[in-house]
Amino acid sequence: MTLRNKRIFAVAIALIVISIPALFILKRFVGRGFAENIFHQTVVIADASKPQTIVLRKRFFQGYIDGMSIQCSGTIEGNAKIQRLLYNSGKYEGVYNEEELTGKVHFRWGGDWYSDTAEIRIFPDPASSGSLTLTYSFYD
Repeated sequence: MTLRNKRIFAVAIALIVISIPALFILKRFVGRGFAENIFHQTVVIADASKPQTIVLRKRFFQGYIDGMSIQCSGTIEGNAKIQRLLYNSGKYEGVYNEEELTGKVHFRWGGDWYSDTAEIRIFPDPASSGSLTLTYSFYD
């Protein structure tokens, strides 16, 4: 390896080493909009004709969670209901959010959330069909 190639390699490694922590620092200064775009996760429900329970989880590197956003989009032929359930220290507290779904679906839930997980339940009416996409972010 020539001296020039060694320098190029060293610069490339330095840029990688600097950019990863810079993303986390930028997240802190720019706020949740940045985090939502970089750290969001997606769940695709290809068959929304059956009752389902989905557990959303924070990313492994995230710390104490204090907020969450969920965006749902898709299509439901017939009717369905979707809920986000609230638990406190593992004890069921009730339904935190609920939406009735029919036709073209698009809604967003957000706000304070103090758990590393969120349980989502989908209850379709008989003979309903469709698909949904949940895009979500936990905020620390």
